[in-house]
Amino acid sequence: MNETDKNLLASYQALADFKHDFRDNHLFAIIRKYVRGRNILDIGCGSGFFLSSLAATDLSLFGLEKNPDLVALARKANPGMPIFDSVAENLHTVVDKKMDTITMLDVLEHLQDDDLIIKQVYNQLLEAGRLIIVVPAYRFLYGKRDRTLGHYRRYLKKDLVNLLKKNGFKIHLIRHWNMLGFLPYLVLEKVFKQSFNLRLRFGQKQKFIQRRLWQLINFWLSQVENNLDFKFGLSLICVADKINNQDDK
Repeated sequence: MNETDKNLLASYQALADFKHDFRDNHLFAIIRKYVRGRNILDIGCGSGFFLSSLAATDLSLFGLEKNPDLVALARKANPGMPIFDSVAENLHTVVDKKMDTITMLDVLEHLQDDDLIIKQVYNQLLEAGRLIIVVPAYRFLYGKRDRTLGHYRRYLKKDLVNLLKKNGFKIHLIRHWNMLGFLPYLVLEKVFKQSFNLRLRFGQKQKFIQRRLWQLINFWLSQVENNLDFKFGLSLICVADKINNQDDK
């Protein structure tokens, strides 16, 4: 296992207390609203957190993950669910089923050739299939944490829109998310050259003041930011639909 994979594994292990991770809980609440159809593939599924959030539904769920340790965690969290052990670049050879929705949540930035992957995803979708992407926003924020996690890039909104449109997708929704984390991230990464601390994402294991802060952030995300686009934030969320008639572009 290379250093990047070790860092990713450590990051997922740190997020093992999924029920109390406000970031992923509220992000997934947005994503679930845009999932459509029955056959759903999560590319770069990690330890299966998002798939677990869908497991109580009658959807047919699949995951794809290249890190064997994360594959093991995803299979343990989702017994019986098909989790393909493969790099995303081999999508077309390991997944023999067309999908209604494909999700790539904090994944595209890890892939050197994002254009190639989007082409493959297009071909893996059924007619009128849907792609849901979450990526880190703003090139100028690229820093220590990005390098540690093996990110090749961060995205501007126009970058993502152009990438998807040229590969046969129509944008249904694109918005920024997590504006509350923007300033702390900017100060830590660009001023103090420190990685963003994940511990604040957990409310149950903190001291009193930290728990109160966690509760306030939790309220903000659920009641305010998940319902409003403030036009800036640490992440970009994009929902795009496959176009079969190129005249619709």
